[in-house]
Amino acid sequence: MTGMLSLPTANASSSQPPIVGFDRGMIFHDDKRDNDYITIRDRQGIIYAMQAGDRPRVEALRSIIESERNSSSVKIMMLALCDAAIARIDGDFSHSSNIILEALHHAGKLGDPDQTINPILLMLRSIHAGNLMLAGQVREWADETELLQDKFYGPLRAYFSNPDLEFRNMEYLKLSVPARSIDQSSVTGPSIDTVDLDPGESEIDNQLQITAKAAIQIDGEAVTANFATSTVIGSIPFSLQRDHHWPVIGRFSGLDDASPDPRTEAVVLIPSIKIGQTILTNQIMTVSRSEDVILGLQQLTRLRHVTMTDHQLRFGIAAPIACNQRPVIASYRSGMSMYLLFPISYGGGDSQAILGIGDNSPEILVINLASFPRGMAQQSKTEYLATAYGKRAHETISRPDTVELGGKAVHSNVKFQLGDPAQLPVISTAALKTFSFSLDLPESMACLR
Repeated sequence: MTGMLSLPTANASSSQPPIVGFDRGMIFHDDKRDNDYITIRDRQGIIYAMQAGDRPRVEALRSIIESERNSSSVKIMMLALCDAAIARIDGDFSHSSNIILEALHHAGKLGDPDQTINPILLMLRSIHAGNLMLAGQVREWADETELLQDKFYGPLRAYFSNPDLEFRNMEYLKLSVPARSIDQSSVTGPSIDTVDLDPGESEIDNQLQITAKAAIQIDGEAVTANFATSTVIGSIPFSLQRDHHWPVIGRFSGLDDASPDPRTEAVVLIPSIKIGQTILTNQIMTVSRSEDVILGLQQLTRLRHVTMTDHQLRFGIAAPIACNQRPVIASYRSGMSMYLLFPISYGGGDSQAILGIGDNSPEILVINLASFPRGMAQQSKTEYLATAYGKRAHETISRPDTVELGGKAVHSNVKFQLGDPAQLPVISTAALKTFSFSLDLPESMACLR
């Protein structure tokens, strides 16, 4: 982990730029997987705050960095790290990238991978790559990913004499084809478009479970797709890939730095996805074990002026959108994970919750607990619920509560389940029974109303 604003120079071969700020203390061994990995974060916690969507924390860290005495180039880059993180939290991916590229231009050799390889530069370039992924700029993302592989990952593996070294908190999607072989993505269609959603309603313990599904076309084939705000890149079942033979461009592995069982999936380039009369070309999707087609935030972001209810998806640059709230986004630097956060109150306390359309729990709110309190444990049961990643078994307890969300007080059951208590509560698809969801990240809008 990098934490020093001064960057000590490491020895490097004459055939590559000097490597500065890296040492073997940044490398750890994973006994379960029997491999080495390197974790690169700033000691101030800017990356962690961006990952949590904590804008006030980033602003406070920026003030501290502004007051410190450092070389001008280092300060330029560290302030850019803060400003790019703030723009990312606000959902303004292009502004975040512009901040980074301008800062690197003014940072001299520390901002140029042809003149030096250093942790701050690598963090900034990886955030830029993530911005391109989140914005759905597939070809530009591929170009930047190839630059990271050639200018950073390869030289650092050689420097540490470790060809299998993992950049675990950055390199989740590994390209297996040249970036130049990937065509530009595009969106064409009417200024206002609509798609009817089939809620697929069913009863679970006298509670109405709904889903957000629609008939679409993938490469000319009619399929039913699930819209999910809990994933960035979508997924298609193996059966579709077997029939269409879409080009495999890489592999996607688990997101968690220490995931004991990471998903490893082929990543393919889909020539076209038709939603209503709107066509998205050259979309990245994973090939999953599930039989469901999942469309994620990357596709929803490209549609513009999106409004989703329990029965319809309306979108298009001229579509009316009733939203005046700035988004709050929590995201990994790589752009492979992004969550929309909304303020929520329940059980007498205030919190933030992840919007998890794609989680088909009949309860409006799902909360993880490390263990059930003694009085609740005997009431628990095992549920098998469809999620964006297929059916999952959960030990759960459901209790009635009043949930305040989007300016409304909703009387609903809240689900408690065994899981990681550090994960924020999840607002399930059931919210669409009461609220409409609006999104337009290029115009910095995200609402539940």
